[in-house]
Amino acid sequence: MKAYDAAGKPGASGPGYIVDRSGSVVTRYGLLAGAASAKVQLAGGQTVDVAGVLNADPNRDLVVLRLPAGNYPALAIADGDKLKTDKIVT
Repeated sequence: MKAYDAAGKPGASGPGYIVDRSGSVVTRYGLLAGAASAKVQLAGGQTVDVAGVLNADPNRDLVVLRLPAGNYPALAIADGDKLKTDKIVT
């Protein structure tokens, strides 16, 4: 993920995680603070413009972004209800 200023100059870059196939992306709020736009580079090398912000929480340093409509490869997330106390997470 890369942020850009209003002049199109690249700024901060860092990880972002596609969390559903429709294109919701979770990343750090600080990565995009003050950015005018952002792009996500997919594993295959394709670059996609971020279409908008779904939610942001600067206090938790999280932002959820929206990619244009598509069928994206999403991060597999385990069922947290199946975790037990003192269980090692892998």
